Amino acid sequence: MRLPLPLSICAALASCAASPSGPDNSTQLSKTIIAVEQARLAAFRADDKPAYSRLVADDLTMVHSNGEVFGKADEIAVMRPSTPARPLPTLGLEDTRVRGYGDAAILTGSLVERSGVRVLFRLRFTNVYARSGRGWKLVAGQLTRAGTS
Repeated sequence: MRLPLPLSICAALASCAASPSGPDNSTQLSKTIIAVEQARLAAFRADDKPAYSRLVADDLTMVHSNGEVFGKADEIAVMRPSTPARPLPTLGLEDTRVRGYGDAAILTGSLVERSGVRVLFRLRFTNVYARSGRGWKLVAGQLTRAGTS
């Protein structure tokens, strides 16, 4: 059974189809989007809710690998500081690709969670960013568990 895509992803894909010049594969766009994604992950890991909040849209839709759908408030609610008793894993990006379509950009890749050098697990992701007067913000994402190595 196929589930309908979240509306924000549909809107981004519609803007892709409407782009007369096709995907924008510029190096600068890739650097910008990856930097925003890394800043978002760093804010999440640092429990920096104000920074995280600035990097995601108020109407964020995030579909996690277990099928749960979180909004911005849900994501912020699960943030916590890393402590010696409950350390957070490090998060890294691999195999990233950015495609731009006007004021939308799609980032795909792997999110790797590590404890020290040990890979805890790997997630494949598709994140949709939208550009506004306040810069690029994450509007939608989908995570799929991909294994540990």
